[in-house]
Amino acid sequence: MHDIKTIWVIGIGGVGGYFGGRIAHALNKKNGQQQVYFMARGQHLKEIRENGLILQRNDDSFVCVPNGVSEIPASFPQPDLCLVCVKSYDLEGVIQSLREYIRDDTIIIPLLNGLDIYQRARNLLEKGIVLPACVYITSYLEKPGKVVQKGPDGRVVLGKDPQFPDFDPSNLLEFSREMGLNFDWREDPYVSVWEKYLLVGSFALVTAASGLSFGEVICDPEAKTSLINSTSWAK
Repeated sequence: MHDIKTIWVIGIGGVGGYFGGRIAHALNKKNGQQQVYFMARGQHLKEIRENGLILQRNDDSFVCVPNGVSEIPASFPQPDLCLVCVKSYDLEGVIQSLREYIRDDTIIIPLLNGLDIYQRARNLLEKGIVLPACVYITSYLEKPGKVVQKGPDGRVVLGKDPQFPDFDPSNLLEFSREMGLNFDWREDPYVSVWEKYLLVGSFALVTAASGLSFGEVICDPEAKTSLINSTSWAK
């Protein structure tokens, strides 16, 4: 596996904006050969192209400037690493649009909620190394051109593509350390994928019933009790 020099971040919402922003900000300070490209849409794309992406991390805020931003990837150089950060219903369409740009050794990390995300991506890709993963982060798109992250830094739990059991993650993990990112490599990432799925599913039931946000559920005694009760069956 060669070094990671070209990075694509597909979808610059709460998740993609955080990880893409962290990478862009780190590379802006390095002035090296590595480059990061954002795939975004509409007014959000326009704001990033003209002013960069504002990433607010708790009380700290900075501007992150990618090497390029577009709605289509045709103008980007082929990626060594591709972070897919779209909604589940967009996954197939996005993967189809990426297929012709993926090399045999391109690393694809889908950062979406769901148990079948790896398989859905893998089914559409003849090339590339797709790493099963899940992400823990509290972040959101506040307005076009600005992403807000609160609480602890984002964390990605990931592991090997079953089609490539001999894949060596050392270059990827070294890259994540250089960028200041928390990539937690596991031999079996599906334990964490299932845990995240159950967590999100339980929260969704309570937030839908109560009309409260995730943070409000934690602070509301009655809603928090409902959350605990909804997860107790899985223990």
